[in-house]
Amino acid sequence: MSLKVEKLHEHPELLSKCCDLLNQEWPRSRAARMHSLQKSRPDLPCSLVMTPDASGEPPDVIGHSRLSILYAAPDACWIESVIVCEERRGQGLGKKIMEETETLAKSLGYKVAYLCTRDKLEFYSHIGYKQCEPVTPRFSSFAPNAISNPLLPKNNGFQTTICQRQNAANTTKQSSTVARDKSTQPTSVDNNKVGCDKNKNNTLTSVSAADLLMAEKQWMVKTLS
Repeated sequence: MSLKVEKLHEHPELLSKCCDLLNQEWPRSRAARMHSLQKSRPDLPCSLVMTPDASGEPPDVIGHSRLSILYAAPDACWIESVIVCEERRGQGLGKKIMEETETLAKSLGYKVAYLCTRDKLEFYSHIGYKQCEPVTPRFSSFAPNAISNPLLPKNNGFQTTICQRQNAANTTKQSSTVARDKSTQPTSVDNNKVGCDKNKNNTLTSVSAADLLMAEKQWMVKTLS
């Protein structure tokens, strides 16, 4: 059976099935997922969907990718949410949807594509991606001043920036508490935040849950020729 890859915003009848496919792999609320998918547009962000080339009822969505803006690098784009349905994996469909995604990126004038992965390093290496330093696909609430350049420092550079901001916030919070009541000790840090300290070797001993999640990923890059 032949397949086709099309822009999701040109086929709104596929929104629901695309939502189901993505939520099978990365569960989130249906409303939030649909809202994100409905943002697809002719430039970016743009979602691509793979379907069987069949007539009649809306076909099943068997693959998806999303091309997004990389704000810190105008000539580069960000590829995310790449998936092929479980029963169709191992048939070369992942490579096909990546080829279509890169073709779209080049047609929009982008010269470089970035992505990150936890467990598909071999696949992306096979289609030409190389490991690189971490990139930030969009402005981060954790470290908005750390992304004037898309390539962040190696090792603990990103975490260090976060920790510096967190420690400054904690110091301000503690100072405010002491000013209100000098007879009491400063209150502890909010349980939703993780303090960041350095040991005598000046290395981080504690980072946030978000940092730990980021550390599990491998960032990759490819020049689009």
